[in-house]
Amino acid sequence: MSLRIAFPLFAAALWTTPVHASWGVVAVPPAAEDAASAEARASGASGDAAIPVCRRMASGLALCVRAPDSTKIAMRSQLAAANVSEAAVFAQVRDGVEAAWATTPAGTYSVDGVKGSYFVRAARDGFDSAGLLRPDLLASLARNNPVVAIPEDGTLMWWVPGDADFDKMLAVGVKRMAEASAAPVSARVYQHNGTEWTVWGEVRGTIGLPAPAQPSP
Repeated sequence: MSLRIAFPLFAAALWTTPVHASWGVVAVPPAAEDAASAEARASGASGDAAIPVCRRMASGLALCVRAPDSTKIAMRSQLAAANVSEAAVFAQVRDGVEAAWATTPAGTYSVDGVKGSYFVRAARDGFDSAGLLRPDLLASLARNNPVVAIPEDGTLMWWVPGDADFDKMLAVGVKRMAEASAAPVSARVYQHNGTEWTVWGEVRGTIGLPAPAQPSP
């Protein structure tokens, strides 16, 4: 069986992230949170001006607030200047997911030769990874409790696990995307247990399989 996963999101690395005049979130590896703080301190910032507004969602995965009119991670001082709390910003983003996804819905895709389908949202509007704040919505769209992956910035994918071949191919695809991305987030696959996000699985070691097919330009 050949591995040919028609991931449309490889082209995403060439996109320019749009800027929107509203709070949004971006998924990052925890190291990116530390890097944002270090960068702010190197520029002379201190206190709340050097503390990123982020939440650790699971092992190897954090959600950080993106400031309005910016692609950068927001600092606590920016929330204070806007007279809004961290809890209020995350609530605002969570409450905006459904409307944003109604405007730009996720796509449904399949793997050649394997029964099953997976979902991808890569609108890069600050609401892709915000799906992590709405596990109920992901479950509703998948019609079951799905597993979720964020291999790179601005890309959220999920599917219902259960078929060994399908699960393996998608997990391999997630790892390959993370390795190939200029802005990788995580090669792990996560699942919500009703209370929190936990690691569902991860492909380890060297992959002796071809990379997923890239879309034509």
